[in-house]
Amino acid sequence: IQQVKEEVAVFTASDFGIEERPTLGDPELRLRVQGEVERLTGMANVKAFFQEMARTVAFVERGGDPRVLQTSLNLRLTGNPGTGKTTVARLIGRYLYAHGVLPRDTFVERNALALKGQFVGQTAPTVVEAVRDAMGGCLFIDEAYALADRGGDKFSGEVIRTLLTEVENHRTGLLVVLAGYADKMDGLMDQDPGLRRRFSMELRLDDYSPQELAEICESAAADRLRLSFAPGLRDALARHIAERHGHEIGQHNGGLAVTLAERAFRRLATRLGDPAGGGDAVGSAEARMLLPEDFQIGLPAASGAAASAERAEVTGAVPVVRSSPSSSSRLPAAKSARREGGAGGQELRAVHPPPKRGRSQGELLLGGRWREAVGTLARGFAEELLRGMEQAIEGDDQDNLDEDMPEGGGSGPAPQEGRTGAQAKARAQAREKPKEKPREVEEEAIPVQEGEKVVEEMSTLEALDQLGLCPANFEWIELNVAEPPDENCGICNYRLSDGYRCGGGTHFVCMGCISEYKVKRG
Repeated sequence: IQQVKEEVAVFTASDFGIEERPTLGDPELRLRVQGEVERLTGMANVKAFFQEMARTVAFVERGGDPRVLQTSLNLRLTGNPGTGKTTVARLIGRYLYAHGVLPRDTFVERNALALKGQFVGQTAPTVVEAVRDAMGGCLFIDEAYALADRGGDKFSGEVIRTLLTEVENHRTGLLVVLAGYADKMDGLMDQDPGLRRRFSMELRLDDYSPQELAEICESAAADRLRLSFAPGLRDALARHIAERHGHEIGQHNGGLAVTLAERAFRRLATRLGDPAGGGDAVGSAEARMLLPEDFQIGLPAASGAAASAERAEVTGAVPVVRSSPSSSSRLPAAKSARREGGAGGQELRAVHPPPKRGRSQGELLLGGRWREAVGTLARGFAEELLRGMEQAIEGDDQDNLDEDMPEGGGSGPAPQEGRTGAQAKARAQAREKPKEKPREVEEEAIPVQEGEKVVEEMSTLEALDQLGLCPANFEWIELNVAEPPDENCGICNYRLSDGYRCGGGTHFVCMGCISEYKVKRG
């Protein structure tokens, strides 16, 4: 009886409706983040990392030692462009917050070069400020390998030393993720022995397979463009990517899939916008469905310059067109043939194989055989040009032909030796004639206002110095003109096509506004 009285006198957590094993984090946020993880395309090793972290949290919830969650979680994310390094880093930060491992849902992104100061004594405070902003959450340092490019400099070494100190002082209250290409990240780890020890965990993001890229393309079309795929299009697109774009996957990965979806959307609009097709289809369900022809699936593969143009359309690169040796040698061959025909008094034209019989030039263009059609037109222009040059030479040398004629004259055709000598003499006289100097056009002077002085034009870097740091005190980094961001210039408010962004990624300036600083007026 005494034992029963003692048990009754002691209250437990269940008497107040409190669970003795509380759930860490936010259960609702857990479900949402878990759904995002499951929707990731590929990334088996990343999903395994999330599963391992969930089991560790479950171990603590079931009464395990909570100190297991107080170990360092800093890691390296490596992979080629477009493999989703930034997306995975954001998801890891949210996942750890949802499971109660991180106290704040904070994600701070910094470019490695933005952590470097401009003068001695500025670098360390910049790194400390970035760590303080991300405290309790995730600090993501993109292109971290830039600190070790070309051996680094004194500012790069200061960034690494300060970062290692901050990471060591905040082992459990901060997640630091270093991201970059795998080979270059190995070079960064060799810069200081403490880097590998404090960033011992590495998640390598592999390139996507053609099937995974087709799945990403379908998701991008649905989420961003509100378009759907026709039945069987995903498998056909996977084969198309493997055949036409297999060599580009390592350079673009997910970006290639998004670009293919956007280009297909344009072709869909062009196809349905044809006046001959009628306007009823625009408002129907067909206007929201992508077909194989929108991805150019089933069309003959382009070659030469057409293939370069197609790759430039997909990747945003600038195509390079090279001349063919066979085509460059046609003009001298045609000229030689015409000269040889002059001996017999007949005009001998260079013979070229005609286009395939039964197909017009328009059909060749529509069928992708544009090179044959252009070649036919070019040969015609070349023959007309050679004929005009020969007539001009014969006209200039008409008075000199009598000197080279044999004695006795005659109205018959001149021998080949005399004709050739006359032409050579005429060309020599044409070369000896003094050439007229081009007239120099005096440029109109730009009016200078009263009290205004124009000095020598500055370079872009000097203009950026005149512009100064961004409002957040970051340096300016040149934009990739092939893939400009969807942002406006902070000065003129026009859409960006080139220019610079700040290291924090929050301020932008176009080249037009930078040029205003190149000419200093005083």
